[in-house]
Amino acid sequence: MEKKHLLILSGAPGIEVGNIADLLQKKLLWTHIDMRESLKESDFKADFYDGNKNGVKEISNLIVSLSHVNLESDPSLRTRLIISGFFNSYQVIHIPELIDNFGSPLFQYGLVSLYMSDDAKLEKRLELMSEEINEVALRENKSFRERSPIKNEYQIESSSTNEEVVLKIIEVLGDSLSYGASF
Repeated sequence: MEKKHLLILSGAPGIEVGNIADLLQKKLLWTHIDMRESLKESDFKADFYDGNKNGVKEISNLIVSLSHVNLESDPSLRTRLIISGFFNSYQVIHIPELIDNFGSPLFQYGLVSLYMSDDAKLEKRLELMSEEINEVALRENKSFRERSPIKNEYQIESSSTNEEVVLKIIEVLGDSLSYGASF
Protein backbone atom coordinates (compact mmCIF):
# COMPACT_ATOMS: atom_id res chain seq x y z
CA MET A 1 0.00 0.00 0.00
CA GLU A 2 1.30 3.44 -0.92
CA LYS A 3 1.88 5.70 2.07
CA LYS A 4 0.01 8.96 2.33
CA HIS A 5 2.30 11.98 2.47
CA LEU A 6 1.22 14.68 4.90
CA LEU A 7 2.63 18.17 5.01
CA ILE A 8 1.29 19.93 8.10
CA LEU A 9 1.61 23.73 8.14
CA SER A 10 1.07 25.66 11.33
CA GLY A 11 1.62 29.09 12.77
CA ALA A 12 -0.07 31.79 14.78
CA PRO A 13 -2.93 33.93 13.43
CA GLY A 14 -1.56 36.65 11.15
CA ILE A 15 1.18 34.43 9.74
CA GLU A 16 -1.13 33.63 6.78
CA VAL A 17 -0.74 29.86 7.06
CA GLY A 18 -3.92 29.19 5.06
CA ASN A 19 -2.93 31.52 2.23
CA ILE A 20 0.55 30.00 2.08
CA ALA A 21 -0.97 26.49 2.03
CA ASP A 22 -3.30 27.55 -0.82
CA LEU A 23 -0.31 28.77 -2.85
CA LEU A 24 1.64 25.61 -2.05
CA GLN A 25 -1.33 23.47 -3.09
CA LYS A 26 -1.52 25.25 -6.47
CA LYS A 27 2.21 24.85 -7.04
CA LEU A 28 2.46 21.19 -5.99
CA LEU A 29 -1.05 20.01 -6.94
CA TRP A 30 -1.49 18.33 -3.57
CA THR A 31 -4.85 18.13 -1.80
CA HIS A 32 -5.27 20.87 0.83
CA ILE A 33 -7.30 20.34 4.00
CA ASP A 34 -7.84 23.68 5.70
CA MET A 35 -8.38 23.36 9.45
CA ARG A 36 -9.30 27.05 9.81
CA GLU A 37 -12.92 25.92 9.66
CA SER A 38 -12.34 24.13 12.97
CA LEU A 39 -11.82 27.50 14.59
CA LYS A 40 -15.51 28.15 14.05
CA GLU A 41 -16.24 25.28 16.44
CA SER A 42 -16.26 26.81 19.90
CA ASP A 43 -14.40 24.03 21.74
CA PHE A 44 -11.42 24.08 19.39
CA LYS A 45 -11.41 27.89 19.32
CA ALA A 46 -11.42 28.04 23.10
CA ASP A 47 -8.60 25.48 23.29
CA PHE A 48 -6.46 27.51 20.91
CA TYR A 49 -7.03 30.89 22.48
CA ASP A 50 -6.73 29.61 26.04
CA GLY A 51 -3.66 27.52 25.25
CA ASN A 52 -5.43 24.43 26.57
CA LYS A 53 -4.32 20.94 25.72
CA ASN A 54 -7.69 19.58 24.57
CA GLY A 55 -7.25 20.85 21.00
CA VAL A 56 -4.91 17.91 20.42
CA LYS A 57 -8.09 15.81 20.17
CA GLU A 58 -9.08 17.65 16.96
CA ILE A 59 -5.74 16.83 15.35
CA SER A 60 -5.83 13.18 16.45
CA ASN A 61 -9.40 12.84 15.09
CA LEU A 62 -8.23 14.17 11.73
CA ILE A 63 -5.26 11.78 11.63
CA VAL A 64 -7.46 8.80 12.55
CA SER A 65 -9.99 9.83 9.87
CA LEU A 66 -7.29 10.15 7.23
CA SER A 67 -5.80 6.78 8.16
CA HIS A 68 -9.17 5.12 7.45
CA VAL A 69 -9.68 6.64 4.00
CA ASN A 70 -9.45 3.98 1.33
CA LEU A 71 -7.69 5.68 -1.57
CA GLU A 72 -9.04 3.16 -4.08
CA SER A 73 -12.65 3.87 -3.13
CA ASP A 74 -12.10 7.63 -3.05
CA PRO A 75 -9.88 8.57 -6.00
CA SER A 76 -10.55 12.29 -5.41
CA LEU A 77 -8.34 12.12 -2.32
CA ARG A 78 -4.74 12.10 -3.42
CA THR A 79 -1.97 10.45 -1.46
CA ARG A 80 -0.27 13.81 -0.94
CA LEU A 81 -2.03 16.09 1.53
CA ILE A 82 -1.38 19.54 2.94
CA ILE A 83 -3.08 20.20 6.27
CA SER A 84 -3.02 23.79 7.46
CA GLY A 85 -4.32 25.40 10.58
CA PHE A 86 -3.79 27.66 13.54
CA PHE A 87 -2.46 24.92 15.76
CA ASN A 88 -0.90 26.25 18.92
CA SER A 89 2.65 25.27 19.84
CA TYR A 90 1.48 22.72 22.41
CA GLN A 91 -0.64 20.99 19.77
CA VAL A 92 2.19 20.97 17.23
CA ILE A 93 4.67 19.30 19.55
CA HIS A 94 2.21 16.40 19.95
CA ILE A 95 1.67 15.76 16.23
CA PRO A 96 4.60 13.29 15.83
CA GLU A 97 3.31 11.24 18.78
CA LEU A 98 -0.23 11.26 17.34
CA ILE A 99 0.90 10.17 13.90
CA ASP A 100 3.18 7.50 15.34
CA ASN A 101 0.30 6.17 17.49
CA PHE A 102 -2.62 6.49 15.07
CA GLY A 103 -1.20 6.78 11.56
CA SER A 104 2.04 4.89 11.37
CA PRO A 105 2.91 3.12 9.09
CA LEU A 106 0.35 4.76 6.78
CA PHE A 107 1.94 8.20 6.69
CA GLN A 108 5.16 9.92 5.78
CA TYR A 109 4.91 13.41 7.21
CA GLY A 110 6.65 16.71 7.60
CA LEU A 111 5.76 19.65 9.81
CA VAL A 112 6.36 23.23 8.77
CA SER A 113 5.98 25.79 11.55
CA LEU A 114 5.90 29.36 10.30
CA TYR A 115 6.90 32.28 12.51
CA MET A 116 7.90 35.93 12.21
CA SER A 117 11.09 37.30 13.79
CA ASP A 118 9.71 40.82 13.92
CA ASP A 119 6.71 41.13 16.26
CA ALA A 120 6.04 44.67 14.98
CA LYS A 121 5.52 43.29 11.48
CA LEU A 122 3.10 40.67 12.84
CA GLU A 123 1.27 43.36 14.83
CA LYS A 124 0.84 45.32 11.57
CA ARG A 125 -0.82 42.27 9.96
CA LEU A 126 -3.08 41.91 13.00
CA GLU A 127 -4.36 45.51 13.05
CA LEU A 128 -7.89 44.55 11.98
CA MET A 129 -8.22 41.68 14.45
CA SER A 130 -9.44 41.77 18.02
CA GLU A 131 -7.13 42.47 20.95
CA GLU A 132 -7.69 38.89 22.17
CA ILE A 133 -6.46 37.45 18.86
CA ASN A 134 -3.50 39.85 18.83
CA GLU A 135 -2.37 38.70 22.27
CA VAL A 136 -2.69 35.04 21.33
CA ALA A 137 -0.95 35.54 18.00
CA LEU A 138 2.03 37.30 19.56
CA ARG A 139 2.31 34.71 22.35
CA GLU A 140 2.13 31.77 19.94
CA ASN A 141 4.47 33.37 17.42
CA LYS A 142 7.04 33.79 20.20
CA SER A 143 6.55 30.16 21.23
CA PHE A 144 7.04 28.90 17.66
CA ARG A 145 10.07 31.14 17.21
CA GLU A 146 11.84 30.24 20.46
CA ARG A 147 11.33 26.52 20.86
CA SER A 148 13.61 23.89 19.33
CA PRO A 149 12.36 21.94 16.31
CA ILE A 150 10.71 18.60 17.01
CA LYS A 151 10.75 15.36 15.01
CA ASN A 152 10.16 15.99 11.29
CA GLU A 153 9.67 19.73 11.83
CA TYR A 154 11.06 22.59 9.79
CA GLN A 155 10.77 26.06 11.28
CA ILE A 156 10.60 28.74 8.61
CA GLU A 157 10.73 32.51 9.05
CA SER A 158 7.79 33.96 7.13
CA SER A 159 8.21 37.74 7.15
CA SER A 160 8.71 37.84 3.38
CA THR A 161 5.93 37.57 0.79
CA ASN A 162 3.76 34.45 0.78
CA GLU A 163 5.23 33.46 -2.60
CA GLU A 164 8.75 33.65 -1.15
CA VAL A 165 7.70 31.57 1.87
CA VAL A 166 6.31 28.89 -0.48
CA LEU A 167 9.66 28.79 -2.30
CA LYS A 168 11.46 28.45 1.06
CA ILE A 169 9.20 25.50 1.98
CA ILE A 170 9.86 23.80 -1.34
CA GLU A 171 13.60 24.40 -0.98
CA VAL A 172 13.71 23.04 2.58
CA LEU A 173 11.70 19.93 1.82
CA GLY A 174 13.42 19.38 -1.53
CA ASP A 175 12.95 16.20 -3.51
CA SER A 176 10.57 14.66 -0.97
CA LEU A 177 7.79 16.90 -2.34
CA SER A 178 7.97 15.76 -5.92
CA TYR A 179 9.36 12.25 -5.72
CA GLY A 180 7.57 10.92 -2.66
CA ALA A 181 10.73 10.34 -0.64
CA SER A 182 10.54 10.34 3.11
CA PHE A 183 10.38 13.78 4.70
